[in-house]
Amino acid sequence: MNKITTLMKMIFKHSLAYKIVFVYTFAAPILYMFFEMWNDPVNYQVSTTEEYITVYVPYIAFIVVTNIINNISMKTLIYRESGFYKIISYVASNQYIFYLSIAIVQYALTIIQVVLFWGVVAIFLGNYSLYHLLIVLSISTLVFIPLMSVSGCITILKVKQETLSVVGAVILACMFFLLQFDGDNWWQLLLLGLNPLKYVLIVGELFGGQGGDIFIISLISFVYLAVGYYSIYKFSIDPYENRIV
Repeated sequence: MNKITTLMKMIFKHSLAYKIVFVYTFAAPILYMFFEMWNDPVNYQVSTTEEYITVYVPYIAFIVVTNIINNISMKTLIYRESGFYKIISYVASNQYIFYLSIAIVQYALTIIQVVLFWGVVAIFLGNYSLYHLLIVLSISTLVFIPLMSVSGCITILKVKQETLSVVGAVILACMFFLLQFDGDNWWQLLLLGLNPLKYVLIVGELFGGQGGDIFIISLISFVYLAVGYYSIYKFSIDPYENRIV
């Protein structure tokens, strides 16, 4: 437990050095939301919980998924390629301790970002609904561990530090591209739900009276967790360049 606490403090201090990433994660969707409000203000004046989820949960999905990719997957790769992971290996004696520590820190930061976004929306709507806050916090919490797990597949990529930003941008671009497709049956919904952004929206339907499919959600979550376990197991602390033969 002391190792995890020590490592969490180190990761938290290191995260504070990249405040621009923290600000971007919740500021970008807010700016985009205001742009959309300017074009179609009526669409954002919601009156029911279902409408609230339909309109605003996509922004929550962006915050959660972007935070996990940038601050867990990409940061883990940066730690590996910079040799930072080796430096702290005396604390993180195995990769599971490291992942647990970084997950706890980033979950806390994600919740802060979600609350800030809810606050901005509440000010705009003039409705400080604690029920809406509970919904977005519940969705963020339910999806965090599965999404963090599946993001582990990125950390086993053999990429150099110079290309990490490109890799992250391409992954997010692909997710947004796939988000435009809808499934007509359960297997199409299952395949589309493997897109983390779509997965968050499907989970959100559980809270909006839209009859979210628990079977599909459970199956996708299982796949995410299985991929995550394998990825963490295969993760190496050695920088990729040191392994080039």
